[in-house]
Amino acid sequence: MGISTGVLGPLVVILGVLLTSQTLSVEADSGYRLARRASYFITAPRKIHPNMVMQMSVSVIELYYDNMNVRSIIRRNNEEIASSNNLFLMPGTQMVQMLIPDNSEQGNYSLRVEGTSNGGQSGYIFWNETDLEFQPKQVAVFIQTNKPFYCQGQKVLFRVMPVKSNLISRSGSMDIYIEDSTGTTVRRWLSMQTNAGGVLDMEFNLSEQPDYGDWKIKVKAFVSHLIAQITSILSISLFKGDWYEKDFKVDEFWVTAIDINVTMPTDIFEDEFGLAGTIIGNLSLGHPVRGTCQVKLEVRLPPGEQEEGVDYAWPTIEKDTRFFPGATDFLFTMKEIEELIGESVAGKELYVEAYAYDWFLVQGATGWAMTVVHSNVVDLELLGDTSRTFKPNQTMDVYYAVKNRDGTRINKWRRQVTVSGSEQSVSGSTTTFEHKFLVGDDGIAHFQYKPKEDAQFIRIAASYDTIGQKSVELTAYRHFSPTNSYIYITSSTSQPMVDHYMVFTVTTNSLVERIFYLIAAGGNIITGDSLEMSTRQKTFSVALSRDMIPQSHIVVWHVYEDEVIADSMNFYVNGTRLNEVDVNFNRGKDFTGDTIEINSWTDPSSYIGFQAIGYDLWAYGFHPFITETDVIRELETFDTLANSSFQYQWRLPEQQDELIHYPAPTYGVDANTTFVVGFSLSYSPFHHEQNYDPQYAGLLVFTDANVTRVTHYCNESTGWHPCMDGTCYLIDQRCDGVRQCIDGQDEMGCVYPVVDTHTPVRDRRGLVTQHYAMVGEWLWAGHFIMPYGRLDLTTDVPDEPMPWVLSAFAISRDLGFGITHTPPR
Repeated sequence: MGISTGVLGPLVVILGVLLTSQTLSVEADSGYRLARRASYFITAPRKIHPNMVMQMSVSVIELYYDNMNVRSIIRRNNEEIASSNNLFLMPGTQMVQMLIPDNSEQGNYSLRVEGTSNGGQSGYIFWNETDLEFQPKQVAVFIQTNKPFYCQGQKVLFRVMPVKSNLISRSGSMDIYIEDSTGTTVRRWLSMQTNAGGVLDMEFNLSEQPDYGDWKIKVKAFVSHLIAQITSILSISLFKGDWYEKDFKVDEFWVTAIDINVTMPTDIFEDEFGLAGTIIGNLSLGHPVRGTCQVKLEVRLPPGEQEEGVDYAWPTIEKDTRFFPGATDFLFTMKEIEELIGESVAGKELYVEAYAYDWFLVQGATGWAMTVVHSNVVDLELLGDTSRTFKPNQTMDVYYAVKNRDGTRINKWRRQVTVSGSEQSVSGSTTTFEHKFLVGDDGIAHFQYKPKEDAQFIRIAASYDTIGQKSVELTAYRHFSPTNSYIYITSSTSQPMVDHYMVFTVTTNSLVERIFYLIAAGGNIITGDSLEMSTRQKTFSVALSRDMIPQSHIVVWHVYEDEVIADSMNFYVNGTRLNEVDVNFNRGKDFTGDTIEINSWTDPSSYIGFQAIGYDLWAYGFHPFITETDVIRELETFDTLANSSFQYQWRLPEQQDELIHYPAPTYGVDANTTFVVGFSLSYSPFHHEQNYDPQYAGLLVFTDANVTRVTHYCNESTGWHPCMDGTCYLIDQRCDGVRQCIDGQDEMGCVYPVVDTHTPVRDRRGLVTQHYAMVGEWLWAGHFIMPYGRLDLTTDVPDEPMPWVLSAFAISRDLGFGITHTPPR
């Protein structure tokens, strides 16, 4: 009986396609056998905290049974505290939610995921179990005082504002402690509650003979009843994260007959004409000093460069004023200072002391101030880590902050940066390149480089175009994939904001049916989904919620030939400006100057709090205001297990700052480190267990697919860890400032201490009577905004003539916590 070739031909072709599309394994007895394809992929946050709605992303890639039930269990000391069941009738992705009890305490937490079919009668399809990290901290607590320093007998006003990680106000019980400079608790308030606006306003008086030094306001908020009782009895914190602290200073100060106030810049450059300032002398009665004045300038070394026990004789210039009417100015040219010391003034500190003698009181007084002279050298600082990874044919974005020595943006006419580097291929050949580009008006130099298909290792060095400039080096190693399969995630949204859409583009270098993505923020998974891919590139958008502030991470992946192909990107989401707060002074209501009207605008029915401080202190960084940088830094503590976006903090005039952000790609060198997570005990009838390290996206992964890792032979149990190229370094060599790996893996993610040898800004001036007497209580007020979104507040003005700076915050039930970004004067 014959077989028609017309029928057999197509059949052979179809079988050939099926056989080549899956992995084949050779059995000695039965011949060829198709390997089982990956069936599930589960991601979960690695860290939990009380009252957290933990979200997991569960994806069933292939369903080999009629149905699959996925059961997730969170245990504490082997006792179940939360669980969830999800039934899958077809492949897809579901978000699993589990509520962590509000009274959760420290212990050994674990997450177990089980897959069963038909009620589990035939046993487990898979099960995975891993440890979780518990963090007691569940809120951010902002503590605000009315001024940064006090003297004996003064009243201390302070506020406590607890908010959740999404800046929505949180109410609850808080214990307040006041500790003096010796660590002794001198005041305590237990079980305090916020008002209807979400703010706790408190005050206390300092004694006439307090312990002088640094005091603390400590808040213990939202811990379980048992922990609260124990810590209250022992006056200690059992767990990190219980306490929220605010420092303030208590000085011994007595009113003097004469006050001499010296005002001059805190920082200057060596190419400036000179150092100029003003001297103001007042009697305690309010009259100006009338007499003589002597001004002395000393050229000093920074305190960090002085040797202990050495009595230095500083070079000095003195100038006399025969008649001092209570106010005068002074000028020391840079030329006469350099002639005095015989070298450049860069790096030195100029100490100016003024002595005024009053003819009426027949006595004198001294005032002083200090400034730092910076070099004209322009510095480059790389945003992000100096050790990174790249993927072939994907553009690398490298950002440099081009700054002056005092931390401000470059303001020179020459704005060219030169980048040179080399690219080593897989075969070992090396090509070099060089590019020149200009610094943007924002002080950031943005360089883009696209590696070739066969690139293996890249070295980039950048320098500012002046003679003798030190270059900044960056190294990048090729992302590891056994099949050379890659996926890329980018975004065209330059400034992501809450309640707006963010546009992403995902690209693969091979055709795939479906890709998966999730967005994590604040130590939790916020959302996730899957996308059908009809081409190798797809653009999609995601609505940004307030739960994604301030740092978010998007992770995309798919499974190709049983290998997990993954990529991630870290980006900043602006959510601190949702509740805009605007305030200003209205001087047109009372021309006598006895009162002033404060106009404020914010979300209707919000609670708004005001605070004011003298401009003289504000310009020296003494302000106790809550700034946008303070809010962002505090919220970032909820997501310590993941990388963040590229960011840099600019220094602005009057000791203000600005934090800027740029998207950052993954630092992971393989699929394992793209997700990465903790030690995972995994069992599946078809795959072996895998071991993961905690870093990068800060996620846990459960899967029967191959989450690839760079091949290495380092014995991690004895302290040897792998570099990106598979070589090894000792754990003791990590973060020692010396690269043991050519790719810099041993120095990746390290935070090195910044050594500033100069005197801190706050210690560069002498304080006088008005600085201590200035309480600011006349503008320490809190009110609810009117239903039309405005509040007009009239208040009495202090008798002392001095400039003031006003700040405000607002807490809205809908828009959350907001602050004034530009304080009026």
